[in-house]
Parts: sequence; structure tokens; C-alpha cells
Amino acid sequence: MRFLLFVSLVCAVVSLGCINTDAAIFVDPSTDNPALQVQSAALGTSVSGGFSLSLHLGARAADSSDVALQSFTLVTEDEKTVLVESLPLAASGATFPVTVEPDTTVDIDLTIDFGEDLVEQAVADAICNAGSVRFKGAITDSLRGTTVPVVTDAVVPTGCD
Repeated sequence: MRFLLFVSLVCAVVSLGCINTDAAIFVDPSTDNPALQVQSAALGTSVSGGFSLSLHLGARAADSSDVALQSFTLVTEDEKTVLVESLPLAASGATFPVTVEPDTTVDIDLTIDFGEDLVEQAVADAICNAGSVRFKGAITDSLRGTTVPVVTDAVVPTGCD
């Protein structure tokens, strides 16, 4: 009798399959590969670079989420000093807002997009003197109904000779 109970229990567990333990019921942003380059020019200084943004939504989410990109800045490593306010970012391969479906991850490359504009030498000096910097901003998650902070790992700018 106990054997039949054990076999029944094992069959019930096997028929359920694997339980999804992904706890991301709201969009979980993460970043990777931050990069920043400073290059002096005759009439100013160009700043380029960017980072990868991953937007993950777990299988247990109630619905899909529309994610919008909010304002981003360039800050010192300790996040106490803003070096570039309202950093213009361009998304590669996606247009915001981006819809993230349950049990998926959307990967987007974001690059600095000043167009043909140059930054003042004082801004370039502040970036170079900071040592390490971070991209700091936020996304809006429609499923959560609020903004979510996004901060990259620190990166040392190149071109600061």
C-alpha cells in the first residue's frame, strides 16, 4: 500500500514538470558592457560610448509590460556628481516603449548620440578627472506602474591623455 502511495506521489510530481522559480514578476533591468570615449577635436570634444540594457520579465508575471526609457545622466563612480545632464541615448534594434512579454528578455544596445554636437572642454575635463564614471537613469515599467532605477558598473573613460 505504501508503495502505491509513493508511486502515485512520484507520478504526480513528474506530471507537474519543472517548477519555474524565476521571481521576476515585474521587469528586472540589468546592464552590461559600459564604455565611454573622450576625443578632443579642433572646436571641442566628442563623447561617445554606451552600454547594453537587458529587460527581463519572468514567467510568473501577470501580463506583458511596456517599458519606456527615462532620462539618463553620466555621473561619477560614487554617483554624487552629475557630469553630463540629460545624456542623449539612441537604442539599437528597438524603439521605445518596448513591450516585454512574460518569460522573455529584451536586449538593447544604448549609445550616446550627441549627433554632430561637441561638448565643452570643461565637461570633457570633468569626465577625465573623475577617473571612473557610471551611466545612471531609469526606465518606466507599465506593469509595476512606476520608474525603476538603472545604474551601470563603473567604467574608466578612454582618450583621457
